[in-house]
Amino acid sequence: MNNLETFLEKNKKYVNEIASKLSMRVPEEPVPLIMHVNELIIHKARIAILLAEANSLLDLAEYEALIPKTKSVTELDRETKQKQAVRDYRMWRDILYGLMTSIDSTRNWAQSALAFEKTHALLEGGGA
Repeated sequence: MNNLETFLEKNKKYVNEIASKLSMRVPEEPVPLIMHVNELIIHKARIAILLAEANSLLDLAEYEALIPKTKSVTELDRETKQKQAVRDYRMWRDILYGLMTSIDSTRNWAQSALAFEKTHALLEGGGA
């Protein structure tokens, strides 16, 4: 079993669960919205750790996929073959990065929505 297979065996189910949570409709009511975002933020630290591990695995895979320079192999051929060899590592690294970005975006959107809700309530209530 290679490094990526081991990584996926340990983490694929978790990553898919977080991706599923991020694809759910975000609640509009303040309390459920806060609960939803808090649940996502709890997972951010673990996703960050997995992202660091995925970056490390990608670096190692790129090193292992290096093709020696020869007169018959162009630099473009070397780069292309290396990228091909590590594409699955890069894909999983990018998925984890996307989850981190999505968690941050959801948190930022929720903060804006809650601020809007608070302002709207103040305006409807007479502003004080």
